[in-house]
Amino acid sequence: SVNASQSAQPAGLTSCDGTTAAKAYLIADKYQMQAMGDLMVADATTYFKLVDNIDMGGVSWTRLNPDPFTKVINLDGSNKTISNLGNALFQDFNGTASNLTLDNSTVSGSELLGVFACSVNVGGTVTNVNITNCRLDAATSYCGGLIGQSAVDKTVSLSGVDVIDTDITGGLAGGITSRSEERRVGKECRS
Repeated sequence: SVNASQSAQPAGLTSCDGTTAAKAYLIADKYQMQAMGDLMVADATTYFKLVDNIDMGGVSWTRLNPDPFTKVINLDGSNKTISNLGNALFQDFNGTASNLTLDNSTVSGSELLGVFACSVNVGGTVTNVNITNCRLDAATSYCGGLIGQSAVDKTVSLSGVDVIDTDITGGLAGGITSRSEERRVGKECRS
């Protein structure tokens, strides 16, 4: 008898390789959540599907898609909730995320911050994503309930996105920047 949630096996069934929506990695617990970053492939889309609500309390979380921001995700939240995430879900969001709630997350730091993603440098689509009961503690002027900062020449399509009962001083996104200019979206956010 093997406790699959704590094994070294990839998330999901053996036929799941994350290459298509039909073969998405199935994420059912916090250990499989922690494995997501290692399963993502540079310059390719990796598919994930939540199959249960996940409580991340008591485990460390490394933001998905760190620098150099070349990994693309397709995350189907299946109307599930990830709670008690101790960091932003993404360092840099690139891809598609849908039907997901992030609840009771606390994100802190001295750089640009968002509960969903710290930055968007390529682009993506966010549909039916809710941020609820979260706290954003930042010593920076670029933080937002959803995204900390987005490059001005990139497109993020948002539909059905709500930030509710979340402790921030700012808007949905903290700022939009390019090499030659900066624009703040919402108010400054300082701890």
